[in-house]
Amino acid sequence: MKKFTLKFILVLIPIYIVVIYYEFYVVPNFSGDLGYLGKIQFGKEYMIPIEKNYLKNSRVDTFSTIQNHQYKIATSGDSFSQQNIYGYQNYLSNLENKNILNFKRVWSSLSPEQIAINHLKSGDLKKTNTKIVIVECAEKSFIGRLNSLEFDSIVIEPKIALGKIKEKSLIEKVAEWIRVSIWDINKRVVIKADLNDYYFEDTIRGNKLYYYNEDLLFRAVKLNEIKQAKINLIKMKRLFESSGIKFIYLVAADKYNVYQSFIKNNKYPNNTIMEHFKEFEKMKFFINTNIILIPMVNNGIKDVYMMNDSHWSYKGSEAVAKELHNRIKLLEIEN
Repeated sequence: MKKFTLKFILVLIPIYIVVIYYEFYVVPNFSGDLGYLGKIQFGKEYMIPIEKNYLKNSRVDTFSTIQNHQYKIATSGDSFSQQNIYGYQNYLSNLENKNILNFKRVWSSLSPEQIAINHLKSGDLKKTNTKIVIVECAEKSFIGRLNSLEFDSIVIEPKIALGKIKEKSLIEKVAEWIRVSIWDINKRVVIKADLNDYYFEDTIRGNKLYYYNEDLLFRAVKLNEIKQAKINLIKMKRLFESSGIKFIYLVAADKYNVYQSFIKNNKYPNNTIMEHFKEFEKMKFFINTNIILIPMVNNGIKDVYMMNDSHWSYKGSEAVAKELHNRIKLLEIEN
């Protein structure tokens, strides 16, 4: 029995060592959504100078069912619209010198577009006296989301029972880290590519591009889906304007698209989805952020997107906010 116990302990010791190493050395070095998704140890130092440039206060208010305030501008978006103090809404609120209302997604089942339509139909925008609605959607998702819109009724978001959301155990997390670390790069959630120069302020990884594998979903988009997306986008614009509300549609560029021309020996095709929306770029209500962000990278501005994250940095937020501010002024003049 003693021999069996000793052998059992000897088997467990390596497992304990790996678990301790993961918990006290690996996890503290995760940062950014790509770091956590891809189990990559970017470290914390990279974010320190970036965070020093954030705005000091937030002027973005999250919508609640009891809403007594009046808002000129309301936003509905995915994760690019939930960046809080360094998000584009906060920079826009400073330019407008007004607080901005944000419709935060509780669960991910409803698109930002559908959420905005829901609030229009429920009368929430009328109650808050909203004059302009900005709907933001990530480039990788906007065609699919526009295709699945329901215009004639309010879509109820299904509630997820919190008891069914099970937190992974430490052993499961360690096993996932080991699996992700040794899995073939093509199957990883986070893809790494070599860049032709340093585009991020990091001496070790500044010439590498880390991006979400869903940035490559453009390869499966069909022409009939693009056509329907255009139809529904115009329909959505008219729906808001028929209620006296100006509508702006903001496509948040995929990180891969912004940096694709700087990748060395890129084995993936170029994302050309936005070329199908050239005619929309002439319209005041439509903003393709690739046109804003790619020239910034071309002009030598580093960290337009964050190295360890799939989202733009405060630099991208500020640039997008300035463009939104200009579009709002044009819409107001037109009005």
